[in-house]
Amino acid sequence: MRRNGRVETNPQVMFGKPVIRGTRITVEQILRELGEGARPEEVVAAHPRLTLDGVRAVQAFAADYPAGEDTLAGPMTLPRLLVDECCPAPVVAALRDLGFDARYVAEETPGLSIRRPDDAP
Repeated sequence: MRRNGRVETNPQVMFGKPVIRGTRITVEQILRELGEGARPEEVVAAHPRLTLDGVRAVQAFAADYPAGEDTLAGPMTLPRLLVDECCPAPVVAALRDLGFDARYVAEETPGLSIRRPDDAP
C-alpha cells in the first residue's frame, strides 16, 4: 500500500481506526458520507478541520487498501493431513489433487505395515 502522509493509524486515537492526521475524523466516517452521496465539498463543510486534500487522501487510502500489499494475512497454505489406513486411496488421491499434503499414517511411520482397505489380500 502506498504510504499516505495524511492518514494515520494510532492505537491511542479512535481505537486505532485510520484517521486524518491530527484529527479524530475517521476514514470510515468520510467514506460513509461520500457513499451516501455527499460531495467532497459538503464533507469539508461539515468538518471544519478537514480539507479537500484530506478527502482526496481518504479516497486514495481506500483505493490502495484492497491492493492487499499491507495486509497481515499471507498466502493461504493448506494443512497437512494424516489419514487413517481405513481411508480409501481414491479419497487420499482426491485430497492430494486439491493441494492438501495428505499422507497415510503408515507413510509417516517407516516399518509400520498396515493394509489399506482397497489393497488386494
